[in-house]
Amino acid sequence: MSAAKMSTFGESRNWGSEWKAFIMENADRGNTSYIQKTTLPYEGNYLDLDPSVKDPLGFPVTRITARYRENEKRIAAFASDKMEQWYLEAGATKVIKTGPGNAMGATT
Repeated sequence: MSAAKMSTFGESRNWGSEWKAFIMENADRGNTSYIQKTTLPYEGNYLDLDPSVKDPLGFPVTRITARYRENEKRIAAFASDKMEQWYLEAGATKVIKTGPGNAMGATT
């Protein structure tokens, strides 16, 4: 079922017999990669206990206050370029890069 939302990369329509043929040919040929990059310690990045949010047992939950800085963005760009290179060298015909994202983790 996950193939139903697979991109056709502009090589076929997104419906009908042409789409079905594309999915049959390519559904098992996709891959996803990501990097869990290191975030350097910065004074402005910290964890604390949320004063207003409690877990089901009544304990305060951890709150994450942080943001990616220039170094983390460079790490993500470097890793993304390397992954693209590896995929192309392995025979990939299309590589879609989505960017570094911005979520540091679950927070309130």
